[in-house]
Amino acid sequence: MTQLVTFDLLTRQVYEILSQNSIPTNPSVALGVSVSCGLIAAVASSLASQPGDSLLSEINKGGSTFGTSALEIMGGMGPTDYFRGTRARLVHMMAIVTTQLVCYDVIKQLVGLSATGAK
Repeated sequence: MTQLVTFDLLTRQVYEILSQNSIPTNPSVALGVSVSCGLIAAVASSLASQPGDSLLSEINKGGSTFGTSALEIMGGMGPTDYFRGTRARLVHMMAIVTTQLVCYDVIKQLVGLSATGAK
């Protein structure tokens, strides 16, 4: 959810700025917009989902019984525990999410639709 909303909002803003500055949006520019906005969307979605995934990892580690609640596990975690492994996750997510969003935009253009955010 975060990745698509961020991607859509960013591409709209970039195309608006390009339009205001009378910069033509040829296929190379559209690809650059897709890639750069895809990278930013990947970072945003990765950071937004990291705390929940860290909590889920703690729950799934084993040793916790069926009755152990997420609140009990959260009580034992400090603020930095929620962002453990963020760098590796960012690299992983940036590659996957950016590729997905660029493919999405390219396919839209191949079938005759405008790029995401373009008018």
